[in-house]
Amino acid sequence: MFRPTWKYFSWQTALAGFLWCLVMMFMISWYISIAVIVLVLMLYLYINSHKARNDWGDSSSGLKFSIIRQLLDTLDIHSITHAKNWRPQALVMFQVDRDGVATDDDLLLFAGHMKKGRGLLMFMGTLEGDPVKEFPYVVQARDNLADKLKLFKIEGFCRVIAVRNAFSAFIAAFQSIGIGALRPNTVVTNWNYDWKMDLTKAGQFVDSLKTALIAERAIIIFKQTHHDQTIQVLSNVKPVTGTYIDIWWIVYDGGVNPSSLLAQET
Repeated sequence: MFRPTWKYFSWQTALAGFLWCLVMMFMISWYISIAVIVLVLMLYLYINSHKARNDWGDSSSGLKFSIIRQLLDTLDIHSITHAKNWRPQALVMFQVDRDGVATDDDLLLFAGHMKKGRGLLMFMGTLEGDPVKEFPYVVQARDNLADKLKLFKIEGFCRVIAVRNAFSAFIAAFQSIGIGALRPNTVVTNWNYDWKMDLTKAGQFVDSLKTALIAERAIIIFKQTHHDQTIQVLSNVKPVTGTYIDIWWIVYDGGVNPSSLLAQET
């Protein structure tokens, strides 16, 4: 990495020196200068097209890392959590198998359409089982999940972790994932369709949502339509069926206020 020790060094003077050398090169012999530039470009295109491997690293990666770190230092978490600046930065939690196949592809599509490449979108797949036995499958599962996201044209970051208990991982993930002010403020997950058959996991699911609320995270639960899971609401006249939709209105500088609507089934 380039680390000049001369205290008077600056990129402005370095750029001025480069431009001066370029001008002098053309003043000495303009046609040789053009020939050299063309040869250098041809050499660059040849190496890039053959994807030559190197062991000396990539200076552009170091530059990107330095710029991102500086931007993270200047990003104020209070400014992005203000009511007028608040946007859902989503952490999508779901289970995967050893091949990185998600339990519900529709959840991934929903999250992708919700953000559409804007803002922060993180996918966290949990591989449930003995971490010692499942860990060898984590890397391949992550790569397969990344390929699936590319196939769906979903922009976001993905990760797969091996856990003993998916809901314990759920709680730990939204508390720890992220860096600086760049951390998700919204948790997106599937509805627990088997809550009637496994009351233990149903209780863990409820506890996870309670913990997310205490941690001041917004929650989006993706629930597909099932014939035996229609919501029934008793009105003064007759039973009304449908699906509840919560809408949060941003009111001036005072935060968000909830209201509920009932989407009628036709």
